[in-house]
Amino acid sequence: WSGLGYYARARNLHRAAIRIREEFGGAFPTRFEAVADLPGIGRSTAGAILTFACGQRHPILDGNVKRVLTRYFGVLGDPADRSVVTHLWELSERCTPHEQVETYTQAIMDLGAMVCTRHKPLCEYCPLAEGCFAKRMGRQLDLPPARRVRAKRNREVFMLVAMRKDGSVLLERRPDSGIWGGLWCLPEFDTASAASAYAEQTLRAADAEPQALGVVEHGFTHFNLVIRPLLMQCAGQMRVMDSIPTVWYDTKHPARVGLPAPIRSLLEELGRPTMFQPDPTGVPRA
Repeated sequence: WSGLGYYARARNLHRAAIRIREEFGGAFPTRFEAVADLPGIGRSTAGAILTFACGQRHPILDGNVKRVLTRYFGVLGDPADRSVVTHLWELSERCTPHEQVETYTQAIMDLGAMVCTRHKPLCEYCPLAEGCFAKRMGRQLDLPPARRVRAKRNREVFMLVAMRKDGSVLLERRPDSGIWGGLWCLPEFDTASAASAYAEQTLRAADAEPQALGVVEHGFTHFNLVIRPLLMQCAGQMRVMDSIPTVWYDTKHPARVGLPAPIRSLLEELGRPTMFQPDPTGVPRA
């Protein structure tokens, strides 16, 4: 899964497995509150799991179900507002039957996924078309209302590419929380001067001045990450950081370790000097 962006899901899956082993003797819980409390599982996912696995009656509210309910009942307002979400949960509870709940739950999810689609709903095939508010008012494409889109902010970081003569590069394991949690990455700093200070204190025979490589940009959901790599030749580590696991990554014979996609691409390109000309903007900014 490395490079696919599902790091939080993988970490939650592992944490949930540990909880199930330690708290429930290795057997998946069947009580709603216990399932919803597992890492990575919320109210809707817990309801779906217990509906399909145990035949229990629980309403669900994934994206497809929200769209069906919003259009059919004519729910107005920002879909992110708490009052709107609360109302949709009430509608989902009212619509969930007490018999054949598995069939209903699968049906309403499939209806939203394949018929009541976001952009080109197939109303002529919909079994709910006759009573649908959006169909009656011709507002299928207006509901649910589009979420307010906020402009993405840019976040700039400096990453140190500390390379030994054999071509290996120093990587650090990131904390489990935050972006790229638990993956191996280049040491990251807020300023070029901080990167230089780290190199002076940690690396043996480091270059006096790092070389600014081409900027690498990577988009996240809420912000754009601007990476300014700084290449520095060294002979190895002068001292090991006790609190941060480190490894020398062989770019010629790469190991199968978890790497963020842009870092993997950057390391792959280290053998192509033409891809790493000095930053055209000039001297690294501190």
